[in-house]
Amino acid sequence: MRSPSARCLINTVDIYRGVKGQDPDGGYRLTYPSLTYAGVPCTVQVGEFIEQFDEQQNRMTQALTYRIMTGQPYAVNARDKIVYVDGNGVTHTIMAEANRDEAGRGGAFTIRGSETL
Repeated sequence: MRSPSARCLINTVDIYRGVKGQDPDGGYRLTYPSLTYAGVPCTVQVGEFIEQFDEQQNRMTQALTYRIMTGQPYAVNARDKIVYVDGNGVTHTIMAEANRDEAGRGGAFTIRGSETL
């Protein structure tokens, strides 16, 4: 499998590595202290719209899923933060869920993620 052409890699994203931190109560939380990869060429594709109802908190949560395809591997782990600015200037904060080498041939890499609205 070949890498995606430059015509496909029309978007760019910034990737922030999640680092374990502590909240005021002594619990675990992720922080994003510094930019890990800047201006990564990619194609960003919006997937499905998800609505979930949390009965304990009595609220509706909405999310969009994303697939971000790159031409080379980036060390992205689950819960890393990806910042994408679309063509209208709207900033999207996407939390990575999975990263995989499509077809296992080292040509196209997809990061799956979601954005809570």
